[in-house]
Amino acid sequence: MNLNHAHKYYTCLFIIFCSSLQASVLTKYNYEEREIFSKEFSVDDMSKVYLTHKDGIIEIKQTKSNVAKIEVELIVRGDVKEDLRTIIQQYELDVRNNGNKIQVISNTNIKSRYQITTGWIFTKTRSGVKFYDGTEINSKVTDVISKATLYLPLADLLSLETNHHNITTENLSCDLEVVLYDGDLSTGNITGDLKLNLKHGSAHLGNYNDGEIELYDSKYKGGNSENIRLDAKHSEFIVQQLMSIEMVIYDSEIEIDIVEKRMDVEEKHSQIKLGSFDTGTWETYDSKIEIGTARSLDISSKHGVIDIETIQDLTLDIYDTQFEIEKIGKLRGNDFKHSSIEIDQLESSLSVDNVFDTNIDIKTLDSSFKSVEYEGRNSRLDIGVQSTAKYTLDLKTKHGSVHFPEGDMDIKKHIEKQSTIELLATKGSLETSPVIRAEGVALDISIK
Repeated sequence: MNLNHAHKYYTCLFIIFCSSLQASVLTKYNYEEREIFSKEFSVDDMSKVYLTHKDGIIEIKQTKSNVAKIEVELIVRGDVKEDLRTIIQQYELDVRNNGNKIQVISNTNIKSRYQITTGWIFTKTRSGVKFYDGTEINSKVTDVISKATLYLPLADLLSLETNHHNITTENLSCDLEVVLYDGDLSTGNITGDLKLNLKHGSAHLGNYNDGEIELYDSKYKGGNSENIRLDAKHSEFIVQQLMSIEMVIYDSEIEIDIVEKRMDVEEKHSQIKLGSFDTGTWETYDSKIEIGTARSLDISSKHGVIDIETIQDLTLDIYDTQFEIEKIGKLRGNDFKHSSIEIDQLESSLSVDNVFDTNIDIKTLDSSFKSVEYEGRNSRLDIGVQSTAKYTLDLKTKHGSVHFPEGDMDIKKHIEKQSTIELLATKGSLETSPVIRAEGVALDISIK
């Protein structure tokens, strides 16, 4: 080892040693004080219980007692025993009754805690705690741990609020409201409704009835629910089965197995994955969407990528969007720009107009189809018709092209003049066979 490498090696060792020594000093404490505070209060099935415990963990437990009980364990650790007792003495637990409204307030009365370290190799740390009443202690306080446990026999509503800590509940037989910042929420099943405001946290929930969910930079995983209203930004939302959902989302990831009825969506910059839903109206922007099965969907999309396995009825208003559809009954719409639609199987009908710079490729048009109506410009329409189908072609394009199976058709009119092509031909009967009708400018039509 040369002198330069040796110097670097021992310098690193010295820095690591000092850092370890500093960390040890910061976490060491001389004293610990504990105290339990508790209060009992009466509740019934009409009670609305509001618990505010912003400085610690909240745990909700069911009890067979005829009264509710709030129990708070306060643990403080630090260098000066008298200062720890000051923190204990500052704590307040209050229960306020106003008819059916019961407020439970747990408060350490701490305004701020600080720990300032100066220096690098030889460090000096100054610590303290400030309270709302102006009291201040200047010794090092390592921990202030406050855990609230609410034993609740029954209620109409339970409302919980905390910051930077977790909330856990057993099964509940009431409505639940939660305001949580930078914490985790875990619940059993709720035989009531849920109202959740969650920021920078996570939620893992059982089943509940109706829900109003507001998420910001959070992760949510739930069971089955009836109806949900979701407002999510920069979040993840995963649920199993819903009756219906209304979503306003931004930069989020959504995954739902089943929506039995309606699903309405307004979203931007998001990813959505769905197993199945019945019907809905969507407005999307810059999104990636995967749909298993649906009955009907009315969607307005810009800058999207959308994959659908099976849908009966689809209405589109799209701009710069790519669709891939395995099986569809009816496709309609009146505004298509700079997009592409690939369909493996079209069963019934196509009715689209105002198509611009958009390619529609239908690999298989069922022999039992009802109609095709198309109007567009600077676009391409490709249709593969089942060989057993009986149908009529009524096509007209200017500055475009037409390709069709001439040998299988009875041609009634075929005009190519001054960059215009007109075709009327049938493989069946003009009077009774379904019609493929397409008209446009700079439109390339291919019927196979």
